[in-house]
Amino acid sequence: MTRVTRRSVLSAAVLTAVVPVIVDHDQAVAVETDIDLTDWTLLSVGDEFTDPARSSAQWHRGLWYPHSGSGIFRDTNVSFSGGQLHLAARTERVDGFSYTFGAVESVFDLPGLCTYVEVRAKALPSAARVLSAIWMQSSALDGGPSLLTGAEPNPELDIEETFDYMKMNIATHVWPDNMEATHRSFGGHAYPVGGDISRDYHTYGVERRDDRLRFYFDRHLAWETKPGDPSLWRMSRHVVLSLEGHLGTPVASQLPASFDIDYVRAWYAPNPVLEPGDYRLTSADGRFLALHDGIPTLQTQPQTWRVVRHSDCTYSLSTPDGAILDLDTEAGKHELVVGAGRQTTSNAAGSLNRWHLLADGAGRTLHSKFTGLPVVLADGRVVEGSNSATAALWTLTAATPSPSSSPSRRRFPLRSPRIPRPQQP
Repeated sequence: MTRVTRRSVLSAAVLTAVVPVIVDHDQAVAVETDIDLTDWTLLSVGDEFTDPARSSAQWHRGLWYPHSGSGIFRDTNVSFSGGQLHLAARTERVDGFSYTFGAVESVFDLPGLCTYVEVRAKALPSAARVLSAIWMQSSALDGGPSLLTGAEPNPELDIEETFDYMKMNIATHVWPDNMEATHRSFGGHAYPVGGDISRDYHTYGVERRDDRLRFYFDRHLAWETKPGDPSLWRMSRHVVLSLEGHLGTPVASQLPASFDIDYVRAWYAPNPVLEPGDYRLTSADGRFLALHDGIPTLQTQPQTWRVVRHSDCTYSLSTPDGAILDLDTEAGKHELVVGAGRQTTSNAAGSLNRWHLLADGAGRTLHSKFTGLPVVLADGRVVEGSNSATAALWTLTAATPSPSSSPSRRRFPLRSPRIPRPQQP
């Protein structure tokens, strides 16, 4: 869905099988399992669509391409009512197109690396021949034709696309430079669901962690794969919900009709909570994460970092004077810097200055929320590593509290949270 011509390369990529499979390089095996979210953390990022005003601010109307097949996207085809998001398809002539469609992209950024994202929805009726799509991709949210700058290779996860209404249709892609010429498709899977998928509400989910993608239909594993590009499982992404004109000419007599979304939810994989406070980060060789001429390095003198946990279970790290640990993506490179706090876009909640702090024994590893890549040590420098790099292990020790600090900051609080079991849809 990345460009107007994107579907010319996609339909051939969806593979069909009669059983769910795990794909690992050239091997595939049948699998039957459900996802268990008992110990996962339900995040506050997402949308229940119970507050139309809040939901309207959470979603950007329209996509970075203006039309899809015979339909043009219109803001008026997007509405929030009855606790749902509605994307309408209508027969009406606008700017030379005979049909109009609804489409939205989230302004919130969902982390990869450790998450499960789930959408409960009822696809637009199959008789209308308009494709309903649930996918993950990130644009600049500015109405322009480009994907998010600095987000190479621009991974795309197609969680459900109704090319075949008897199956959950999954596909994976990357779009380096936002160009057809550099597009790569890694194939997908068509999971039989035993009936017309548009006749009822279903949940469609994707789990991204442990070098794997796992796709779920009604929380039952439909497909598991080791993706062809690691960015597909580790990078933060927006959620995209859209109607697309890739099934030929819509059936006018079956319109208007709507694609109805009940909720968009995200969970974070079990990871002991680190309470907010002032910490020192010590590397395996006894040196400290600190600043030298404004650049993060290893130093023998300790540096205090204020650690704050956010609603997406990632953390920000800042110095006592407020300088924030960032990832700089300018000039086609990623570099750890300390500054005022960058954002991926004007609406993406600062993903460039948020970090996964993943428990590893008694220590933590540090990974960018934006890329999912680990922080590593190289010749005394603290840098972003590659896909195959081993993350640096840090010991976090509570810094000497100031007189105003609360008693809770005097501990090294590595504990598991009490998490209620999420309600079943």
